[in-house]
Amino acid sequence: ARGRVGVLTKRVERMANEISQLLKGRVPPALLNGWLTDEQRTSFVPSDLQEWLEGGRYTGKETQTAIETRYTTLLGGELLEKLAQPMSATAEALQQQKDAKNANADEGDEDGGQLSAMAKMKKEMSASEKPSFNANGEIKSRIRPAIVPKEAIDLLVNPPVKPLDVPEGLQSVWSLSPQTRHEYLAYLLKTAILARVREYNAQIARLETAITVLRHADDEAKLDLLRSADVVGLTTTGCAMNQNILRSLEPSVLVVEEAAEVLESQLLACMTDSLKQIVLIGDHYQLQPKADTLALEKFNKMNVSMFERL
Repeated sequence: ARGRVGVLTKRVERMANEISQLLKGRVPPALLNGWLTDEQRTSFVPSDLQEWLEGGRYTGKETQTAIETRYTTLLGGELLEKLAQPMSATAEALQQQKDAKNANADEGDEDGGQLSAMAKMKKEMSASEKPSFNANGEIKSRIRPAIVPKEAIDLLVNPPVKPLDVPEGLQSVWSLSPQTRHEYLAYLLKTAILARVREYNAQIARLETAITVLRHADDEAKLDLLRSADVVGLTTTGCAMNQNILRSLEPSVLVVEEAAEVLESQLLACMTDSLKQIVLIGDHYQLQPKADTLALEKFNKMNVSMFERL
């Protein structure tokens, strides 16, 4: 279980990085080459991207220039601004090395012993992994905006639409007008991002399942150890964080030391349905529990412990 969680975590981080790179306008040559048909590759190579964006080799008439149709108006944010800027040779070489390393890592995953579980997980696409909908009929996303930008998440609800000026069976990308080139590249980028967002969502669901299984396994191991003990010691915070274990132990007696310094809410977190006796040990003439909010302490008497109330 731990190996599966580790593999999924690395894959999720790698996919989040890929989405981030695409949103910054960094198109890997392999991805760009994959968008082209065999016929288009005869006249276009990835190194021609900058010239193509600037409207080079276009023989038709276009009223709007590529500069006037920067894709900031099409995609928003910094994506199109980054795409319009040529990548330095050093940065491009580093990015190619990183892409190659990630590709090798994926291949290693499929061959490694740990990834035998990963290979099985790929076949376990269940109905629970399909997009769910909220009350408004919108797709619920498992993706946290702090990890993946909102622009990428929004594509789940508003998928990209292919520009009308791009014909079916396009033989040469050079035949597109400067404006349409920007629109077409924006569409291809959105499509690639959307595919990765969907896969990211599925991987997050699998990761959550794997973490749940791992936590249950850890809890079972802890229970086997704790059930052999006559006395189990925990802090009030530990009781609150391990409610499942605490209730599964079914203690009959609760002994609380320095009970006069324990907030009532903290004490309640230590209580279970199986308790038959509670022993509170303390001195209410000494320190009282402290509430973080002064108003709760002053007006609601939160600083009075259950020991003192009794």
